Amino acid sequence: MYKFKALLNGELFDNNKELEIINPVDFSTAGVVVSLSKQDINNAFLAAKTSQKAWENTDLEKRIEILDKWKKLIDKNKEELAQIIMSETAKPYKDCLTEVIRSVEYIDQTFYEVRNLKTLIIDGSKYGAKNKIGTFMRVAKGVGVAISPFNYPINLAVSKIFPCLVTGNTIVFKPATQGSLIGAKLGELAYQANLPEGIFNVVTGRGREIGDDIVTNKLADFISFTGSVEVGKHLLQISSTKDVVLELGGKDPAIVLDDLDLEKYAKEIISGAFSYSGQRCTAIKRVITTDKIADKLTPILKEKVNKLTVGLPKDNCDITPLIDQKQLIL
Repeated sequence: MYKFKALLNGELFDNNKELEIINPVDFSTAGVVVSLSKQDINNAFLAAKTSQKAWENTDLEKRIEILDKWKKLIDKNKEELAQIIMSETAKPYKDCLTEVIRSVEYIDQTFYEVRNLKTLIIDGSKYGAKNKIGTFMRVAKGVGVAISPFNYPINLAVSKIFPCLVTGNTIVFKPATQGSLIGAKLGELAYQANLPEGIFNVVTGRGREIGDDIVTNKLADFISFTGSVEVGKHLLQISSTKDVVLELGGKDPAIVLDDLDLEKYAKEIISGAFSYSGQRCTAIKRVITTDKIADKLTPILKEKVNKLTVGLPKDNCDITPLIDQKQLIL
């Protein structure tokens, strides 16, 4: 069983209040994390606010050097991280490992992109403003809130955290409840990498208990959330900042035209629809095509669906247990 502390102001923190994380496979305890109070959350924001300007004023290459140490620890511990993800999400192990590897690659790409950001200078004479220039510079926003979902608990965490940190912002990170183990483990690795105090803080607890306290905190300058439409709308209504980025659910179609290779694209449709048992905002939920193609495509899809394996995530089956009972009605 895993047991992790929170990361607050550069220290691993425990208030002796535990949140049990359930393994969806057999309903056993996958692990426990700290259940933080409103005061603990306030302390996380205060730490992020206090450290932000010094972090922003740190040279870009130095910021990358510091964050790269953390990235290397993520890469070094990828098998353990994959096991943690599997234990609390029931995602097939091979997909968990792929997610961690993809996250490391994303971080490297983030470093590359930020290094290539340029100050934009516009010659005003081209727009009727002779002898004037316009200069556009990118500056940090301040303290960010990152809230990640259960289905890609490390990839959709690092894709929020690292771009914000490398550009001089600080972060208060709230992982999904089923995703708190891997979120807290990221905090533990950040601690091992000796990240500067306060730039990255991990707050754990049930969303319905602490979520509002996080998004209404007056020290938050921007929020990035991935999750349900319902929660996203609520967050937008109550958030303390207007700078909110929401990545929510959808009704994604596969559009099949007359000239496509049906066998090839049937495989892609099945993968898009059933990967991680369909628990993805980008999962294919409907197929749009002509009557002529539908008559040919339908039996191919049925054949491929019947070949999907159902079982345990450790056995790398195609269909594994859903995260919880609520997913049955979606």
